[in-house]
Amino acid sequence: MASTSTNNVSGVAFLRLVLTDATSTTVNFTNAVDGQKLTVTYQQTSTGSLIGGNVTSVGQAPASGSDVTYSYIYDSVSNTWNAAPFGPTVVGATSGSQAFGQFTTAGVVIATLAASTAPAGTYRLNLYAVVTTSLTGNSISAAGLTLGFTDDDTAETVTNALSAVTAGGKIENTYTFRSNGTAAITITGVATTGNPTAGAVAVSAILERIY
Repeated sequence: MASTSTNNVSGVAFLRLVLTDATSTTVNFTNAVDGQKLTVTYQQTSTGSLIGGNVTSVGQAPASGSDVTYSYIYDSVSNTWNAAPFGPTVVGATSGSQAFGQFTTAGVVIATLAASTAPAGTYRLNLYAVVTTSLTGNSISAAGLTLGFTDDDTAETVTNALSAVTAGGKIENTYTFRSNGTAAITITGVATTGNPTAGAVAVSAILERIY
């Protein structure tokens, strides 16, 4: 059954909400003053979704066991909270070792950093990867990570090649781009010259919505 979370935010600037409903949670913030800024971290313990309530751009619910943070600003005339145009907001992240099977010529999605329901806006991706165990097998000579998103024109893919497939090969890039809010923002592992049979790459990606 869906639930409602109503929160008195008088004098509050930062708030953490734990979401436990397996379907959806409607979020309302009360007793605010006009122009009040509120940063909310949602912690998901189940697999539900967020519904706006008096928040016009409530944002995407985090994956189960994860957190996501959004910033809002209050409009007393309409009694609504709107996405605040100040400061970046982390909307998705991934970090950890990815085995050789995540890097194929067909491509394997390593992480969905923002779902297709995430709001349209300008995003920034900080991407770092390092080969911890050399990628070998099937004459592998190149591999990398592809950023996927859809802007106001078309679906886009931006490929980042590892500097080497031997231990120590790296990717260090930052991208600023616009998503039109119709498709997920993803990171995909790719290999360009055959699928490796051994090796591992440590991947760290942080996606922020900056406007």
